[in-house]
Amino acid sequence: MMNKEEIKLYPNPSKSSVNIFWPSQKSYTLLLKDVHGNRLLERKDIIKNPIDLNLENYSSGIYFVYFTTDKNSFVKRLIIK
Repeated sequence: MMNKEEIKLYPNPSKSSVNIFWPSQKSYTLLLKDVHGNRLLERKDIIKNPIDLNLENYSSGIYFVYFTTDKNSFVKRLIIK
């Protein structure tokens, strides 16, 4: 069984992009939200590993990355400088 510590976001903090390593062969949905809970980005059925997420259009601050599969859900904090 996977845990959230196995999901890697690097570099974190980041300025322009972040790499996301998903430690499973299962597809997942990624959702990026700001501290107010606003949905900023959603990608579904991701299988590619790792993925590069472009952050250039987002302001500095704290964000939350939600990872969802058919059985699990995880949240990781992301800091954009």
